[in-house]
Amino acid sequence: QFASAAEFHETVLVQGTSRMNRLDSLPIARGATLTMKPGGIHIMLIELNASMAAGDSVALVIHLADGRTTSNRT
Repeated sequence: QFASAAEFHETVLVQGTSRMNRLDSLPIARGATLTMKPGGIHIMLIELNASMAAGDSVALVIHLADGRTTSNRT
């Protein structure tokens, strides 16, 4: 495993300071699109087992509530 966990986070501004809040779920309406990006909703990798450099990528599989999965690899 590349990391011990992967979590959804959302960056919010609190009294002029950016903070990242962990999201326990991420409801997305059927047919809707969610764009993840730095400074917004993103996936945070926790306790990396290797270092990463700019431009590196890692394969992720997201398990959806209805039992389906989606991946960032095709």
